[in-house]
Amino acid sequence: MCLAFTILLAPGTGFAQIPQPAAPVRAPVPATAGGSGAQMPGTPSIPPRITAGSDYRLGTGDTVEVVLAGRVDVARQVAMVSADGNIAVPPIGAVPVGGLTVLEAQTRIAERAKPLFRYLDLTVSLIGTRSFEVTVSGEVQRPGTLVLSATERVHQVILLAGGLTPRGSLRNIVLSRGGRAEARVDLLRFLLSGDLGQNPYVTEGTTITVPPRGPSVTLTGAFVRPGEYEIVGKESLRALLVLTGGLTQSTPAEARLTRIGPDGKKTTLPLDLTQALKAPADVLLQPGDGVYVPPLAVVQDVIEARGA
Repeated sequence: MCLAFTILLAPGTGFAQIPQPAAPVRAPVPATAGGSGAQMPGTPSIPPRITAGSDYRLGTGDTVEVVLAGRVDVARQVAMVSADGNIAVPPIGAVPVGGLTVLEAQTRIAERAKPLFRYLDLTVSLIGTRSFEVTVSGEVQRPGTLVLSATERVHQVILLAGGLTPRGSLRNIVLSRGGRAEARVDLLRFLLSGDLGQNPYVTEGTTITVPPRGPSVTLTGAFVRPGEYEIVGKESLRALLVLTGGLTQSTPAEARLTRIGPDGKKTTLPLDLTQALKAPADVLLQPGDGVYVPPLAVVQDVIEARGA
């Protein structure tokens, strides 16, 4: 027996649909006697596919299209995931797909089809998604409950709630269900590095809570992305530079670290980045720290002035 199946998954974040090619234009069929106008031929319509990320998992209410292509015939079947997580695919029968990705569901259906077909090209596509309520609270412009598609991710939901307030945390967002915290996400890491693990799909009954912004540090001078950054836990200077893109110059310069002491006074110390960024000598950041790296042009001017 020979079995082949095609995977129709496209990369993406799950926020948009792939544009579909325009259907061929068919000439209308003249109305029959007693008819009310021109009619189109009775060709089956192909439902639009929905582009979901590879981490999207099927759940109750999702609709998939299963295409079973033999050597001659092609059968398209539309099935909705039932409350028990199954879809009905004649003649294969009920197949449990709840909690699986589209690719995993396709593989499972193909395995069930092996004993029944001598040759089969099987494709599974997501054509409809479930909807449910998600609550957004805390430091967002319009807190409340939204009815959303299951293809929405945390970042998009926060944008639908008007975005963060100036006081909102971007790096310590709490996802909870039933009053119990299940995860914390760092949207800054998603925005800067594209880490989808920090921007998951929302699920039914999820509450997204944006707390006030935590302590921060400031990067100024020759950084790719200078600015003020919230720090999470025991964050090191090296980790923050990896996240924010590092320095604008290839040769590390001597920097200056300004730190607030226990007495509330600021102290500025020289910081050799060549050594400070090497393990185990990496610098642990503290709330209120400021790191300044002079641009190379400024360093050269100082050297020339001293040499004069």
